[in-house]
Amino acid sequence: MLSVNIHFDIPAQPLAEALQAYGDATQLSVLAPSGLLRGRMSTPVHGDHTAQQAIELLLTGTGLQARFPGGDAVTVQAPDLRAQHAPASGAGQAVDEVDGVGNRLHAGYVAQIQRRVIGALCERPATRPGTYRMALRFHVTSSGAVDGLRHAGGSGSAARDAAILASVGRLRLDPPPPDLPQPITLLVRPDQPGVRNVCAQPGG
Repeated sequence: MLSVNIHFDIPAQPLAEALQAYGDATQLSVLAPSGLLRGRMSTPVHGDHTAQQAIELLLTGTGLQARFPGGDAVTVQAPDLRAQHAPASGAGQAVDEVDGVGNRLHAGYVAQIQRRVIGALCERPATRPGTYRMALRFHVTSSGAVDGLRHAGGSGSAARDAAILASVGRLRLDPPPPDLPQPITLLVRPDQPGVRNVCAQPGG
């Protein structure tokens, strides 16, 4: 998929919208912390390019970079340790909401899911966030069950991957708002310098 030429016709526009158009063209799941997208414009992408070439062109001038954690997903992120460009409200989070256009109208519900996922992963030493990166994608049913859970890329350990999926898959969440865009994608990310692991925080 990543080496196949695809025709693109994406004009310069707000980055979140450009990423959605890129995802439609490539059929890849586009994952990006929504805070990194606000206020950024894309570079236009026209003509035939591979998925990797196109995302690099699209992100030119944004200060962001693309990473391919799995064959069917691309993650847009700040390079290296520049996560400080994300909103301060997320500084202590181990899990980001990362859909390309974000679920901004339902930020409260998504934040609740983040807390529940963190809580589930902190319960077992094998799944505690801080040392691995993994994108989780799932639907929440009308009864609050986690459905269709899958991951993009792996944590580096097949046993840990299975334990993560089992822990998150057992969650029973509040019923989602009827107009919540789904599936939901969350990125479990490694600790950053100066940020204390949420599992070590009181009440975390």
